[in-house]
Amino acid sequence: MLFAAAAAGGAGLVFGGVSLARGQRLADVPGLEEGSTVHAVPRLAGGGDGTEAMGKKNKKSHGLCIRCGKRAFHLQKKRCASCGYPATKIRSYEWAKKAKRRRAPGTGRQQYVKTLARRFKNKFREGTTPTARKKRGSSQ
Repeated sequence: MLFAAAAAGGAGLVFGGVSLARGQRLADVPGLEEGSTVHAVPRLAGGGDGTEAMGKKNKKSHGLCIRCGKRAFHLQKKRCASCGYPATKIRSYEWAKKAKRRRAPGTGRQQYVKTLARRFKNKFREGTTPTARKKRGSSQ
């Protein structure tokens, strides 16, 4: 009677921290007496013992991408979910306008800007040697 009610609700019976088997009679359980409390506990997906239906998920599916540096490179598919590596073109979509702004030109390190003022002052000359300067302070 008790098992039928528990099975209908997708639950199992527990007494003293031990799960009772489906065909086991309550009279055969050691330590179970008149007035003992038996709990109807919902069964877990996957069969019990606390393991999820697909098992314990303790593996990494994504690693670091060598192009964009994000942890979005799928280790089995060998494709980055962020930039699309190893595809030649960078992955971008019109529905992701904010992501496009984050990757736009001028958002990175811009190392060339450090030398731009000096190169502009010299009219962007390249490949020439500078003229020799006179030393200061030597009056003879």
